[in-house]
Amino acid sequence: MRGTGLLCMALLLGGNAASAEAWKCSLVESHHFVQGRDVAQRGGGDFLIQIKPPVINLTANGHFIIDYKIIENSRFRLFGEKQTDLGGGQGRTARLTLDKVHGRIGQSGISRKGDSDELEEMISGRCSEAR
Repeated sequence: MRGTGLLCMALLLGGNAASAEAWKCSLVESHHFVQGRDVAQRGGGDFLIQIKPPVINLTANGHFIIDYKIIENSRFRLFGEKQTDLGGGQGRTARLTLDKVHGRIGQSGISRKGDSDELEEMISGRCSEAR
């Protein structure tokens, strides 16, 4: 009987772990900068943000996109960052900011080439807490 109680407790705890904070988002505007030229894209695209400390998991259509390291997760704001060092003074920094009060999300990608930084992309969207 004791083993059954432990199994039930494990199932209950596992259920709570699966109910991590999540947000459903829809893309509103997307800008990709190619050689200094703005290539704007509008509408379309839904994605899911799941907060799984120590990371923020971003998926689109059930496919993994990126994990951000959590920098801040408060009642009002979620902020994450992912840095990738490509060597030779090159790298990329991706940042995600979610305004939990107004349901707005912003994401940016910045590439580093030597001593200069260049904006690669900017994305904005609307979000609501997933239940």
